[in-house]
Amino acid sequence: MAEASELLRSMAVLRGVPPEELEVLPVERVERAPGQPFFSQGDPGDSVYGVLTGRVRIAKSARDGREVCLEVLGPGDIIAAVAVIRRCPMPATAVALERTACLRVPGDAFQRLRERHPVMAQRMLDVLSRRLLESGCSRLCLATEPVEVRMASALMRLADKFGAVRGGELAFSQRFTRKNLADLAGTTVESAIRVMSRWTRDGLIQSSAGRITILQPEAMRRLAERPASD
Repeated sequence: MAEASELLRSMAVLRGVPPEELEVLPVERVERAPGQPFFSQGDPGDSVYGVLTGRVRIAKSARDGREVCLEVLGPGDIIAAVAVIRRCPMPATAVALERTACLRVPGDAFQRLRERHPVMAQRMLDVLSRRLLESGCSRLCLATEPVEVRMASALMRLADKFGAVRGGELAFSQRFTRKNLADLAGTTVESAIRVMSRWTRDGLIQSSAGRITILQPEAMRRLAERPASD
């Protein structure tokens, strides 16, 4: 599967692994329609997933039944590696935001590869520490910041992953709904609509058919980083 070996080589945690080993790694291509899960919170942590195309929403359910969106992952990102390494249930749910394809690697095969190539441990530490830092900042923002700051922070996190600079503007390559942004910002869709409408009037963003362009990236970044006391 040429497409599979190319994706595996693009994953940060697998850089340094000989191509011939990646070519024989047992993988399965799995596809999901929008809203369908690749796995659910509490499922056995028996596989690692690499996003091939599309986007995956990672969400965790609270005891009261509420669901919190932790992050949105795209092509080249790896999912569920920690659950496989720790041999524990999946800590969150992974749902396709659009038609999405992933490569599924059996946990045992992933573990054997990691044992043969210690460099993978450092790669994984780099990826997971970055996600942990982003998650910690996100939780602090959700707990202390007003809605507009949370929305700006969510938008810039998505822009860092899915945005491209064009003539001083940040254009998203993927569609994001107001609900997607509301979930990431921990607010209601109604609040998200109000904030985005105000940003549109102020010339900070424009949106067409779900594709967002940040017209003033530096102003939006300053808003995302604004202290709570401002």
